[in-house]
Formats: sequence, C-alpha cells, structure tokens
Amino acid sequence: MSYKNEWFLLEADDDIDEIEHREPTEEFLFYRAVAAGDVDKVKQNCEQGRFVEGEGVGVLSRDPVVNLKYHFVITTAMITRLCRQNGMELEQAFRLSDFYIQKLDDIHTGEEVHRLHDEMVMDYAEKMRKYSRSDTNSKHINACKEYIYSHIKERITIEDLADELGVSSGYLSRLFKKETGYL
Repeated sequence: MSYKNEWFLLEADDDIDEIEHREPTEEFLFYRAVAAGDVDKVKQNCEQGRFVEGEGVGVLSRDPVVNLKYHFVITTAMITRLCRQNGMELEQAFRLSDFYIQKLDDIHTGEEVHRLHDEMVMDYAEKMRKYSRSDTNSKHINACKEYIYSHIKERITIEDLADELGVSSGYLSRLFKKETGYL
C-alpha cells in the first residue's frame, strides 16, 4: 500500500484519537521574539518549558526524544530564517543553525534536548538584540559582513572587500571604522 493510500485510510477513520494542535500563532510569536532580540520574552518562554510541553505539540515520532529532536530542528530552521530576514548575516545564521543541529547527534535525553533548545534560542536572541542595537545600517558594511562570513576561512584584506564592493579601500576603511568601531 502506498503512503498516499495509507494516509487516506487514516483520515477516513473516525475512531482515531486525534491530537488537537495548538494555534501556530503562539509559535510564530515566539519565533518573532527571538528574531527581534527580545531576550526577556524568550527567557520567559524557556522558563515556562513550552518547548517540551506535550499538549498541542504534534507527534512527529513515537519515540519521545526523537520527537523533541524533530521539533528542535523545525524551531531552529524557522528561527534561522526569521533572524536572516531581520538582518542577521546569511552565513552566521546558517552556521549557527548547523552548529546546534549537529549538537543533537550527541544528545540522548529529553532534558538534554530541552537545555540545548533553550541555549540555542537564547543565543540567537542575544545576537539579534546586539544586531538591532548596532548602528550599522549602510549597505556597504552589511555587504562587507556578508562577504567576511562567506569567506571566513580565507585571508581577506581591505582591498579585497573594496574591490568586491566597487569602492576605494580608504573610503571603506573609514566607513567600517565609523559604523563598527573596528578598523
């Protein structure tokens, strides 16, 4: 039997106990709090244990730890994309996501997944708070940061960055110092 047919039969069975899923609004508000850098709201949500609460949370696996891991990956993916939309550099957002998802490989209890989840969302929220408080708004500096994150393992000079952006190295150096405080 195909999965499509199996799904059809499952949906047609009126006797199954269906789990009522909570409204996605609550999850999106949490994701948005992380992406906005609202550390207090994120911390409050973590303290309430909403991530591990069973009521209204979909069952993605019959194994409770694997189920939490699947939800962790979904949460990480959503937060990564929202943080990216709110200005986090592309490579930073995805490298952070990869880092935390790979940490799941070494975790074997629900409590450990819960701790990693809270650490991950707080890390993103703190980074987004710093980002939103910074005065770096020019497209040149944002492009520099993107380039640096994309070539993080390479030797990069100010001339490389200036050539990439089509500006002089002197101008870029002054702008970078002005906006970030670093030379």
